[in-house]
Amino acid sequence: MRTNQVAIFVISVVLAAAGCHKSAPAASNLSVVIPPVPPRSAPLPPLAPGPEPLPRIEPPPVPLSLLEQATLAFLAGNYDEAELKYEECLQDPSFTEQRDNALYHLGLIRALRPTPAADRQHAIATLKRLIEEYPNSVFLEPAKRILALHGQVTQAATDARLRDQRLKQLTLELDRLKKVDADRRKRP
Repeated sequence: MRTNQVAIFVISVVLAAAGCHKSAPAASNLSVVIPPVPPRSAPLPPLAPGPEPLPRIEPPPVPLSLLEQATLAFLAGNYDEAELKYEECLQDPSFTEQRDNALYHLGLIRALRPTPAADRQHAIATLKRLIEEYPNSVFLEPAKRILALHGQVTQAATDARLRDQRLKQLTLELDRLKKVDADRRKRP
């Protein structure tokens, strides 16, 4: 039993010696040293101006193609100028790219301008030319829609004109019948 007690004692001492060696933190006496502020020196003299920067030279503007000029005029609402430039594009034999673009916008200008019916006929002819000459154009479907709408407007105008004529005929007939009825009532 005594050996057991000695063994327990030895184990306790070993564990105590090998155990945690934490110690309470000691208050440190740190002193902060503030460096001395140097005395103010005289202000620095103003800097001498440097050489003037070189002027920026803009590159000359790239000249716009006739189609680009026409498109800019179209977007700005200058339809007369745009129409002339699109026509120039179409008359120029060297202008081979984007003829469908020029035809579409020319037809659009003529179709939407509030001018006499002659321009509407030019618009229809221009859009039909686009459809015939450029069946794979990206402007094909909008051109077809414009022509279909124009057809509907024309049909509606014709229907209205026929309705007005029929109404006028019926009004004349009604007036004639009223007169006949009035004459009949006057007789004894």
